[in-house]
Amino acid sequence: MKEYKYTVTLETFFGDKTGTMFFDVEDDSVKGVLKIMQHENPFHGHISKEECHIIGSLKTLINTVHYEADGTVSENGISFILVTNKHRLLLTGGAENE
Repeated sequence: MKEYKYTVTLETFFGDKTGTMFFDVEDDSVKGVLKIMQHENPFHGHISKEECHIIGSLKTLINTVHYEADGTVSENGISFILVTNKHRLLLTGGAENE
């Protein structure tokens, strides 16, 4: 299993939110946690080379928003478009050096 950690920015209507995203990749499956807006938000999905599809939920101060996202994942960074029932949000990030 490969593990990745990224510093991420989620572009929202209320401004950019920063956080951390952890990925565990095993074969063609991914799972992880998006730590953002003071919540830990688990996700899961599938990956083929650098193309990735994930499903999860974002907890906010008011409610929980379910999403599906398509994007790319590499050792250097990530880029996803999160699609909710109302919005499309851009999530980008770079590898975090430990």
